Amino acid sequence: MNGASAAAVICDPPYNLPARAIGGRGKRQHPDFAFAAGEMHCAQFREFLSQTLSNGIAVSTESTLHFIFMDWRHIGDLIKVGDELYDEMLNLAVWVKSNAVRTGLR
Repeated sequence: MNGASAAAVICDPPYNLPARAIGGRGKRQHPDFAFAAGEMHCAQFREFLSQTLSNGIAVSTESTLHFIFMDWRHIGDLIKVGDELYDEMLNLAVWVKSNAVRTGLR
């Protein structure tokens, strides 16, 4: 970022699950991520999250908002790591996505 500070951080790190466990029940089957695709133990995944989130923190100011997306199966890991890295965690938004079909788009 050449010394610039981020106004917002939006991060969707891998969920430490194989791709087949997080979607793609239709014709398209996506390949697994290169890492954090289910091979990490809890401590390894938390360290991965810590390093990932720390990258965003490094380019942030005190007022930068961080939006971090996580699958429900690892939200506890994200909250644990977040408690260690951030001074405050203000909100948790839950998106109930019953299916992956986009409606209303043509």
